[in-house]
Amino acid sequence: MGKIKIPFKNKLFYLINSRYTISAIIILAISSYFLTDVYNGIDWLSHQIKSDSPITNGTVINYEYWNDEYYQINYSYQTPEGDETYYWHSYSEYPIDKGKEIDVVYLKEEPTVSMIQGLTNSVVDQITLFAACFSFLIGFVVFGFATSDQLFKLWVLKNGIVAEGTLLKRHVTMYRRKQAGKTIPVFKFLFEFKTHDGKTFRKIIGSTRVKELTDEKIELLIYHKDKPKKCVLVDDFPEPIHSIIREQATEQNKNAQN
Repeated sequence: MGKIKIPFKNKLFYLINSRYTISAIIILAISSYFLTDVYNGIDWLSHQIKSDSPITNGTVINYEYWNDEYYQINYSYQTPEGDETYYWHSYSEYPIDKGKEIDVVYLKEEPTVSMIQGLTNSVVDQITLFAACFSFLIGFVVFGFATSDQLFKLWVLKNGIVAEGTLLKRHVTMYRRKQAGKTIPVFKFLFEFKTHDGKTFRKIIGSTRVKELTDEKIELLIYHKDKPKKCVLVDDFPEPIHSIIREQATEQNKNAQN
């Protein structure tokens, strides 16, 4: 038998169609929003200013209430290229008097970028930035764990070939899984199958689908073309992927016989 082609929309639905995956997506979305908001609160240009950057005199021009969260203090300063105007953000109301003279450090290569000496233009501290990055990492890890089983099966399906497996034996394990509010024992099934080049392999697969895996003498499975021991049972895929695989496998058998 040859490869099986599954529509992208069916793969995507299979990947996200579980409460664990949906929860992981929500966590990842919230953490992504948090990280984006923190990222936008950092003046990355002013972080290029170094301790040996030029210092000049400046004057506070005015204040603006910015983004309903903090104040923007606009100031002007002198550079060899002429007068420039920049800003500083603060959560405090009027931390510096209007018209007060200040020391300004500016970027030598780009004099339009500056900051008040001893202060920072970013409204985000390092702890908040670390928390945002950490929360995004947690969200990404949770999403990875939630989709690991589906991703493995889709990986095998993409690089796999359908084969007929024979059930040799089964036995119940100590493990249990919750399904539809019930605790169901996990069984281990020993299957034997032949690859396209005639080699015989045996594979132990854990599953709770006892009825589905014992109702036929021959069970369809998909093995990785380069790593035959990496295989999954067709019955472990939900609808409509399950039916698509069986239909294509049946069609391939008919073509092979003709």
